[in-house]
Amino acid sequence: MGARYEVCTTPEEAVSGADVIYTDTWVSMGSEGERDKRICEFAGFTVNDTLMEKAADHAKVMHCLPAHRVRRSPLQ
Repeated sequence: MGARYEVCTTPEEAVSGADVIYTDTWVSMGSEGERDKRICEFAGFTVNDTLMEKAADHAKVMHCLPAHRVRRSPLQ
């Protein structure tokens, strides 16, 4: 079908020109005790607007639910 994959070392490299970005939660159900450690370890690996600017204009984000959304105030 023409699909391919590459091993990358940075999130920016990974999404560069990508059509689809697939992500998952950092803290799985049942692993809540590792939350603080994982948040620290995965800092910089958040799929956000800045990262998505490096993907293809038509790129889609897929996530295996449930997603834990970060709530931000309108001033941030």
